[in-house]
Amino acid sequence: MLDGKYRLDGVIGEGGFGVVYVGRQLALDQPVAIKVLKPQKAGADVASFMREAKVLFQLSHPGIVRLYDVGNVHTHLGESPYVVLEHLAGRTLDEEIERRARERRPFSADELVRLADGLLEALAFAHQRGVVHRDIKPANVMIVDGPSGLVTKILDFGLARG
Repeated sequence: MLDGKYRLDGVIGEGGFGVVYVGRQLALDQPVAIKVLKPQKAGADVASFMREAKVLFQLSHPGIVRLYDVGNVHTHLGESPYVVLEHLAGRTLDEEIERRARERRPFSADELVRLADGLLEALAFAHQRGVVHRDIKPANVMIVDGPSGLVTKILDFGLARG
């Protein structure tokens, strides 16, 4: 439980600096993703973690993962910041490329255009606001099913500069 508002239900993924959990916003009963800076990393990286949150907060766009909240979690190892993000039910572009390679099922031209279009539109939106992602790669792009087909969402603005 975080701040009495969020329940952690399981780990989605883990990187060098943080752990991402699937959880629920309790008052609204909605799924969320919660990224927590690892306590052993917190001392040196709180500033960059919070810079990422500030950058992401200013980028409200359908092609960029949404930031809902920030806070601090208190553990026996100390205090670590966390961010609450839009929960995305999908897969990374990296995972989709691997899956299609195994199945010998390449992207169609229409799919590639749709994915590239969404990705470029979101990047242009960020660039118009003075933000450069600096780490665009298939692992930092989610593919989710939208009302009109596949939609891309950019993740991980940890290396972004504005």
